[in-house]
Parts: sequence; structure tokens; C-alpha cells
Amino acid sequence: TVYTFRFTVTNLDGSGMQEAFKSFETGKPPWGGGEFTVEPMNGTALQDIFHLRTSGWTDDPTSLPLSYQYFYWTLEGYMTLLATATFHSNASMTLPVGTNDEYRLNVSCEVFDVFQLGAFLHNTVIVYAAPEASIIDLLSQGKQMGQEAIDDLNFATATQTIRASGTLMQNYLLVSHNDSAPNASEIIDTIDDIRLSYIEQTQSLLGSTEYFATSENVETMSIAIA
Repeated sequence: TVYTFRFTVTNLDGSGMQEAFKSFETGKPPWGGGEFTVEPMNGTALQDIFHLRTSGWTDDPTSLPLSYQYFYWTLEGYMTLLATATFHSNASMTLPVGTNDEYRLNVSCEVFDVFQLGAFLHNTVIVYAAPEASIIDLLSQGKQMGQEAIDDLNFATATQTIRASGTLMQNYLLVSHNDSAPNASEIIDTIDDIRLSYIEQTQSLLGSTEYFATSENVETMSIAIA
């Protein structure tokens, strides 16, 4: 939208009037009725890779390029970053266990331009917790994925893996209600091993644990093994 202001200056006696005009254009968020899809629409935490894609967006030429980032919503209503902003409109990742009894997980994408004006779209997927028999294997797999991501300095992937691991572990302990359930001690040992491994590797690379100590995923792990 273009706005034009007219400035008028006159003498006290009404003579000598002069005018000046100033126009400026305001921006607006990306538009175009974009789409946001997730494939598959249901899967298992740590076991399945979800592909998030958005398309159909446009903006003024001076506002390009567009950037894209993805979030999920916690049960408490907090928006948690899944993938940091990039110029790529798609991302592939593991997702945490769904946040209610039906394992529904609300996910969102934000599309924004160079002026940080953004638009959101939302979707819902089903992310199940793994069966008890496969939890140990999945957590071990998650540990390896996280270690490889940290070694590659890919902290976004490492964080996603930690978060998915934390929700999987937390769900198991909540369902079992106590740590006398089958495999509980082995799972708790695996939890400790994964958490310490991440912290040690991150500390050696970054010189401190601040990156993970301030993130929700470590808090989730602490809750899960409490």
C-alpha cells in the first residue's frame, strides 16, 4: 500500500503558501494462499522421518527472498522451534511424541520476508510412542543420530533428536507409572547415557553446556528420569 502525505506551509497572513509531498510504501506478509503439508501424517517418534513442505507463497519483489521455519506446540501451548529459518521451503526430521492422549501434535510453518513480516500455516499429525519392546533400540538409534549431528555441528538435528528421545522416554515412564515395569531400569540407564553423552560432546565443542541447558529438551529428559 502506498501512502502519500501532503505538507502545507503558509505565512501567518495567509500568503506565501508552499506544499511538499512525501510518499512511502508499507510492506505486508507473504501471501498467495500457501500450502503446508506433512508426510506421513502419522508415525512413531524416533522411528519415522517426517517431511514438512510449504509452497504457493508470493511477495513483493523488494521483499524477497522468503525464509521458512517450522514449529510444534507443546501441551502447555508453547511454540517450540523444530527447524531454524532457511531459504528452503521443506525440512525432514523426527518429531516428538504427540502431546495428548490421541498422540496429536500440532505443527506450524512460518514464512517471512526480508523485513521479518511473516505468515503462519498450521497442520496436525499423529506421532505415536514406540512399543515397549523397541524403545531401547530406538533410543540407541537416537543416541547415534544425535552424536553424528553434534560431530557435524548440526545442532538443529541434534536438538530434534534429543527432544524426540525425551518425549519417548517420558511417555514410557508415565505409562508404566513406576520404574519396576519391565525394562524400566535398562531404559533409565539408557536415558542417563544419552543425556550425559550429549552434554559431554556439546561441552567439548562449544566450551559450555549453555546451548542445551537452556533448551526444553534437557528439561524433558530431567523430568523423564526423575
